[in-house]
Amino acid sequence: MKRRKLPVRMCASCGEKKPKKEMTRIVRTPGGIIKIDEIGKVSGRGAYICKTVACVALAKKKRIIERHLLSDNGVKRGASDGKRIAPKTDAGGTAADSSGDVNLPNAEQGSQAGQAAIDSAQIEELYKLLYGTCEAGE
Repeated sequence: MKRRKLPVRMCASCGEKKPKKEMTRIVRTPGGIIKIDEIGKVSGRGAYICKTVACVALAKKKRIIERHLLSDNGVKRGASDGKRIAPKTDAGGTAADSSGDVNLPNAEQGSQAGQAAIDSAQIEELYKLLYGTCEAGE
């Protein structure tokens, strides 16, 4: 029987290539919600990171995850006319979700560079979740 190839992904923090199952995927959904993708199939902009405290700490220090998830400026372009389409939001300007996932503010409220800003409290919550997924003893 022929052996199947294991999918390999590169860590956004340290650059090391590992099998997909050994990595944690963080995804920004089309609705602007940032969450940890446990099954690896959630649609949206994603980044992989090793399950080590060192990689999570480096990603936090250098804001690697924020840069990876916001690299397309937080907006989509329409297929026909090329105009920008902002993500759907509630009245407060954030993507509505009651599941406890981290919400990304509307792109129109972003920084001067045109990128959508991530609230520091939201990103701290994400890093707490990431530290919780780290393997013991590392």
